[in-house]
Amino acid sequence: MKLSHVIAVAALVLGAACLAITGFATVAVSSGNQTDGLPEGKGKAPFLRACVGCHEIEVATRSRYTEAGWRRMVDTMVERGAELSEPETADVVAYLAKNFGKTNVNQAAPAQLEEALGLTEKEAQAIVSYREQNGDIKTLDQLKGVPGVSPDKIQAKAAAIAFRD
Repeated sequence: MKLSHVIAVAALVLGAACLAITGFATVAVSSGNQTDGLPEGKGKAPFLRACVGCHEIEVATRSRYTEAGWRRMVDTMVERGAELSEPETADVVAYLAKNFGKTNVNQAAPAQLEEALGLTEKEAQAIVSYREQNGDIKTLDQLKGVPGVSPDKIQAKAAAIAFRD
């Protein structure tokens, strides 16, 4: 092997080692710092252990999914090597759905609509009655037009609303 090839290979190995060390240090440092703003909850510890080792917090939580969507995402990560037991998987899914999720207004029970969207019992029931009479709600404007529901509350929670899973 030529000396230039040996030097090139050595440089690649050294570069990869530096990236690995730097990447590990970044994850270790940011894992400690980036969790300060995370809400407390039963699934937080396994989430940090299984997800933040590979992903920055912002990457792991930037997408908002319904509970079913988070379940698919966490199952995919487990298939790819995230180490979570089945009970931990359920805890992580519940934690992500509650804190970084969307509520499917076409499937949620009134209590879920109240909690997730900050609606009154009467407003939540109005949504359920509307969808039972008219079928699935398809758009934010349609949801804001449901009689008895505050369009301002709906608009304020737009990022947390889904119309399908």
